[in-house]
Amino acid sequence: LAAASAKPPTQPPALVPAGSDSAAGRLGGAAGPEPKLGGPSRSDPKKMIDYDDSDCLLIKHRGSVVPKAIFYSLPAVIIGLAIHLIDDLHPGFRRETGMSSVTENLLWNSMTGVITLLTAFRSSQALERFWEATSLLHQMRGEWFDSVSCLMSFSRDAKGKGKENR
Repeated sequence: LAAASAKPPTQPPALVPAGSDSAAGRLGGAAGPEPKLGGPSRSDPKKMIDYDDSDCLLIKHRGSVVPKAIFYSLPAVIIGLAIHLIDDLHPGFRRETGMSSVTENLLWNSMTGVITLLTAFRSSQALERFWEATSLLHQMRGEWFDSVSCLMSFSRDAKGKGKENR
């Protein structure tokens, strides 16, 4: 039994000349493909974004929120510029269309109301997710407790103690 479990002695890795680059060559083994370490590959563009230090990060298309923000803000900018240009060309435009009755106070109040509603909705969604995750965590803890208690009650030692007590 002892002879079957004995392992042959291992030899230390052979030294490699300075010009050798392969991992197998450094360890004195056969040449072959080098082992890949865990994690995303740099050649797979779907898993990782390579950032180049020479470019400005804000104007990149991939990995930046600026293009999406520009897409959503551009209509408001165009409308604002159009109103300003029309007001310069036709001075009575705001009064004729009823835009002069819109005050800054009204704009601030309406914007504050919309932002408050959006923040409340987002917070309620986050709180709902938190409580769902907490309840699932407690449920998982209970399942682990049940499985460990079953393992303990059906183990060999538990069976042996049960026979001695009878």
